[in-house]
Amino acid sequence: MNQRMDPQTVERLRAVAETRRYPVDAELCTQGKTADCCFLILAGEVEVRRNVGAEVLKVARLGQGELVGQLALVDGSPRAAAVVVTVPVTALVLTRDVFETLRQSHSPLALHFQRHVALAGIRQLRHATAHLARLQLQRAHQPGGEPLLRRDRRVATITIAGLSELSVDLQALARELEGTESGT
Repeated sequence: MNQRMDPQTVERLRAVAETRRYPVDAELCTQGKTADCCFLILAGEVEVRRNVGAEVLKVARLGQGELVGQLALVDGSPRAAAVVVTVPVTALVLTRDVFETLRQSHSPLALHFQRHVALAGIRQLRHATAHLARLQLQRAHQPGGEPLLRRDRRVATITIAGLSELSVDLQALARELEGTESGT
């Protein structure tokens, strides 16, 4: 499922968002901080990292045409992960005001943007679930893997609970968008 934003939508978003450049190791999002914007990556690459205890889990790599940092804007919760630049990035910075305007508007641009936000969230949910499963399998086969597996189950339970809440929010948003796009 390719969720990169199409070039026409990107060009229309340029009219409402500031373009910024970020060097390698810049942190676009800090885990635990309040969200004030999200980013549409125009060029470059970022890595999504989540601190779990003393460990840093590399959750995903995102690049051109992908939206990052939007989930905390959708649900108002603190950032669930850090987003760190790995290849110099040029991005559109969509502030909370711009994001909310697009989220609440019924213009074609806003509807397309809302759909993209919902689909990006669903993709991230699926990716996080698959990543957790891979980690559990890897650790179960390490020496002393059973204690790690028990700890991973606790982490997975907490993470899945959060992802389940997000999934409900995203499903509601998708239903709302379908009703809006069909004119109901």
